[in-house]
Amino acid sequence: MPGPYQEAVMPTERIADVRGRTLRYLDPGVPGRPVLALHGHFGRARAYAGLIAALSPRYRCHRP
Repeated sequence: MPGPYQEAVMPTERIADVRGRTLRYLDPGVPGRPVLALHGHFGRARAYAGLIAALSPRYRCHRP
């Protein structure tokens, strides 16, 4: 059974260069004010399922 949060489309992997550092993130491709979730070393995007479910009705949630 699917979890509480499902994206309408598969998120697109994006890569940004921020002050010489490479940042890889998933872009949901939906409209809204952006929110960027960050994690420490060895974190995973799926750890943000609850956060994304809570914020996605109002925000465009980018995650690592």
